[in-house]
Amino acid sequence: MCHFITFTHAYFEFLQGLRISVFQNNINYAGNGEPCGIAIEYCRKIGEDNIWEQVKLLSDYLRKQLSSVAKVSVLDRGPELGGLITFTVKDSQPTFIVDELLKRKINIVPSYRNFAVIDFDEKQVEWALRASPHYYNTIEEIDNFVESVKEIIS
Repeated sequence: MCHFITFTHAYFEFLQGLRISVFQNNINYAGNGEPCGIAIEYCRKIGEDNIWEQVKLLSDYLRKQLSSVAKVSVLDRGPELGGLITFTVKDSQPTFIVDELLKRKINIVPSYRNFAVIDFDEKQVEWALRASPHYYNTIEEIDNFVESVKEIIS
């Protein structure tokens, strides 16, 4: 499921129709690479500005929801935040949370201090979890993600 929180059922069917196999950190294209061209055309039809606005809306919403969860610290800073949300959970371990979310067909990835020494030292963390809502995700999927995190860390 890549770095996406979840795939909507319709989008997953769209990917299956293109014969794309999705793995955690990449998309493995079957066939001759035609799906890449189809994905680019799909992006052009929606429009990059529309995609960015939706990603920003969903990412801002996710940050706000996660910030209200006890034991969760959202780590993102800066004048303009992107679609990648990083957060930590006090008194927990990243692999436990990732594994529990995978059982619910929700995929996020951990990041460790050795991936970003300066940033993590500045934020005084050893690890972070990374979630990336994309334009085809819904508010309901983000709410489901946040509720799942709450259940797992309680």
